[in-house]
Amino acid sequence: MDVLTTSDLRNLASIQAEHCITIYMPTNVTGRDAEQDPARLRDLLQQAEDNLVKRGMRAPEARTFLEPARSLITDAFFWRERSQGVAIFICPESLMRFRLPLDFTESVIVNRRFHIKPLLALLAGDNRFYLLALSQNKVRLLDGTRHGMRELEVKGMPVNIQEALNYDEADRGAQVHSAMAGTTGKQAAVFHGQGGQKDTAKTDITQFFRMVDESLHDVLTEGNVPLMLAGVDYLLPIYRAVCSYPHTIDTTLSGNCDHLSAHQLHERAWPLVQPNFEKTRDEVLAKYRELGGSGKTTNDVEKIVTAAYQGQVDTLLLDLNADEWGVFDAETNTTEVHIEAEAGDEDLLDLAAVQTLLHRGTIQAVDRDQMPNEALIAAMLRY
Repeated sequence: MDVLTTSDLRNLASIQAEHCITIYMPTNVTGRDAEQDPARLRDLLQQAEDNLVKRGMRAPEARTFLEPARSLITDAFFWRERSQGVAIFICPESLMRFRLPLDFTESVIVNRRFHIKPLLALLAGDNRFYLLALSQNKVRLLDGTRHGMRELEVKGMPVNIQEALNYDEADRGAQVHSAMAGTTGKQAAVFHGQGGQKDTAKTDITQFFRMVDESLHDVLTEGNVPLMLAGVDYLLPIYRAVCSYPHTIDTTLSGNCDHLSAHQLHERAWPLVQPNFEKTRDEVLAKYRELGGSGKTTNDVEKIVTAAYQGQVDTLLLDLNADEWGVFDAETNTTEVHIEAEAGDEDLLDLAAVQTLLHRGTIQAVDRDQMPNEALIAAMLRY
C-alpha cells in the first residue's frame, strides 16, 4: 500500500485544469478475482475517455491524454502489492496513483479539479497514527489508520542491537538474550555474568534506542500524528526515556511483536488507539456546542462553501458518506444548491473540504447521527 499524507491531499486539492480525471476503484487483495482488476481499470479508463469526448475533446486527443494511465493496466509491479482500493488522478501535467486500504465505490469523475472526499476517510479526524515495534532483534515503524497499516522504510534505522553496536553477543563476558516468560507469551531479558553486567546491558539498549530515535527525526514530521510504542514491557520505558518525538502517547501494545505481520499488528493496535481519536472527535463537538450563538459556527452549506473559499473555516465537520450537489460562483461568492445533481454540478461538501485543506484548516469526520442537528456539514469559523 501507499502512504497518503495531508501534504498529498493539499497537493491534489491545489490542482486545477480544464480536465482533471479522478478514478476510484475497489480491488481484490487475493484470489482469482484479482486477475480481473486490470480489465476493470481498462473499462474505467474507457469511461474517462468517453467523458473527455463529451466535454469537447477530440477522440485522438483523449486517447493520448490517457495513455500514461493505460500503461498501468499491464504494469506487473503496480498490481504486485495489493490493497483494498486504487485511486488514480490524471491531469495534463501528471499522473498520480495510490493503493490504499479503502473499499472505494467505483467511480470516474471528470471536472476542473480532483474529487478528494473519498480519501478523507484516511485522514479526517486525525485518525492516523504511527506504531513503533521495538525489540533488540527487530525494529519496525508502521503507518496506520482505522483502515489498515503498512511498514515504512526508514533510512538509517538500525535493524537490531547486534548490528547497531557492532558486537557479537556470544563474545561478551555478560551475555544477554531473550526468552519467553512463562506462559504469558511475553519476552523477558535474561542476564548472565556479574551483577554489574545487567547495568551494562541496559546501557547498550539505551544507546541502541537513541540510534533508533535519531533515525526517525526526518520521518516523524507529519503534523501531530500520535506514535504508539509496541514491545515487551521492560523495553518500552527505556525507549520512552530517550524518545524525542513529542506526540508519543501513553497507550502501548504490550508483547513480543517480532513475528506479527502489519495486518496482525493493526488488529491489535487499532482497538487500543481508537479511544484517542474518539476523544478528539468528542472534544471538537463539545467546542462546537460551546461556540453556539457566537457567530463562529454554522451548518449552512452555502455559508460554509463561501467561508471555506475565504479561508474562514478553522474546523470542518463532515459526514463523509453524504453528497450535496450544486454550483459555486467564485466571482460572486454565491452558492446554488440542487436537490439532485444537474449538468455542471459538483459535490459542494467535497468543494468545502478542498478549500478548507488549502487554507490550512482541519477536517473532522463525524457520522450523521452525531453531527450538530444531524446536518451533512458544519463548521467552526476563524472569524
